[in-house]
Order: sequence, then structure tokens, then C-alpha cells
Amino acid sequence: MFHLCALYNKDITAHTDKEIREFKSIVDSIIVSGKKDKLIPVSANYTFFDHRSSEHSSVDTRMVALTPSPASTTEAITQFPIQPSQNSYRLRQTIIGKQNINAVAIWFGFGNWSALLGSDLELSTDNNKSWKSIFKSQIYKKLSLSKSSLYKVAHHGSRNGHHDDIYTQLLSENPIAIATAYTPSKLPGKRDIHRIKNHCSALTVTRDANSNTKLKLDSMVEKELKAIEKNRTVLNEKIGHIQIRITDQGIVTSGASESCVDY
Repeated sequence: MFHLCALYNKDITAHTDKEIREFKSIVDSIIVSGKKDKLIPVSANYTFFDHRSSEHSSVDTRMVALTPSPASTTEAITQFPIQPSQNSYRLRQTIIGKQNINAVAIWFGFGNWSALLGSDLELSTDNNKSWKSIFKSQIYKKLSLSKSSLYKVAHHGSRNGHHDDIYTQLLSENPIAIATAYTPSKLPGKRDIHRIKNHCSALTVTRDANSNTKLKLDSMVEKELKAIEKNRTVLNEKIGHIQIRITDQGIVTSGASESCVDY
């Protein structure tokens, strides 16, 4: 939208606030008229990069964004509120709150090997958004994406980030899964781990989100902290780190710090 406004002014550095409001009023009028389903001003550019083998590289390398869908992108634009900046008469757009249904799920391919990175993508009741939009549009078939053998599990392994077709349409048989823990919500939980393991040959999580082990501090450090703040929450254990490497020959190796947990 910014680029459209810039072209409207024929100057990419011109003040575009007025034109942004003009575009928003057009979008609003289309929605009010009941033709929201016709409003798809943004067509997603799914491919981040696509480097095919050449004299400089013997391996095909591709990265593709599977989400957000055009419908999600369009809705996000319509939700941008316009508010005046502090101590300024000019109006500026402010960023809307976080929405995991608009998270960017990525397919990455290196030679014959590929990985699916689920980001924080959650399910939506709308078939045109989130995971459902991927399977409705079948973008993975249109772009000839191979099934992945590595899956970075979506949304810390929670149930609302799960879709059965992820494992049947996007992943190969018995893939390796990795996940980041989210301690405040104790994710992934025992049921989440069991569900993921039913679809994967192995699962590694950056830490045990359900551990009750208390991190022991030096007595002097503990005393100083209590003097500063009596009511505090201690984050148990260290955050883990998982590293995946693949060579030009397709050899995949993985490594994890001692805080990680294998299931």
C-alpha cells in the first residue's frame, strides 16, 4: 500500500498520510457494501528466494512463505488503525496487536532435503486463513514443494497449532520434529508431546516446560536479589539451543545444548 501511495505522488519520499487514508476509505466502503469477499488488493509473493544450481552453486536452494494468505494480509490492512502521533498534527498508522493466525510458516529446501518451519501459526475457523488456507489453496503443489523430513513444530507444540494435513501433505513419513518450549503455558504439555510423537520419529524440545526443578543460585546472589525484589519469578533451567546442518552432499547432522530434551 505504501508503494501505491508513493506512485500516486510520483515521489517515494513524499508525505503519504492523506493518500493512505484515502485508500483506507475505499477499503472501508467496499466492506460496508457487503463485497468483502471481492477485496483482495494484495497478492502474496510466496517465494523469498529461488537459487537453482549453476556454475556458482551445485545445489538448488529455495525458501517459500506458505502464509499469511491473501485473505489474512487483506484483513490485516483493514485493521490498521490511524491515530495522530504524539505532539503532531499528522496522522500515522499504528501496528495492530499480535495475531498468530498471520504468522509466517516457511518451507526451506536445500537440494533434495527440505524443512517445514511452523512459526507460531495457529488454526483459524476461516478456511482462507492460517493452516487451512495452505491446504485449500494447495500452494505446496502449485510450487512443486517436496515433503519435508524436518518439522519445527508450530506454536510450541500446542493443540491449536496442529492440523492433521501437516503430517500427510507437507511432511514425509516419520519426520524429525523440533520445538521451542513456552514455560508460562507449560508448552508443549504431555498430551502435546504424545500427539507429536505419534507422527514423528523423534522430537527434541529446547527445554522441559513442565519441570519443577528450581535453579539454585549462590547464597550471596540470592541474598542480594531478595534485598532488591522480594516478589520475583525464577526461570528454571537455561533455554536450550538446537542446530541443524546439511552439507552439499545431503548429509544432515543435528546438535542440541544440554538443556534440550529428547522424546
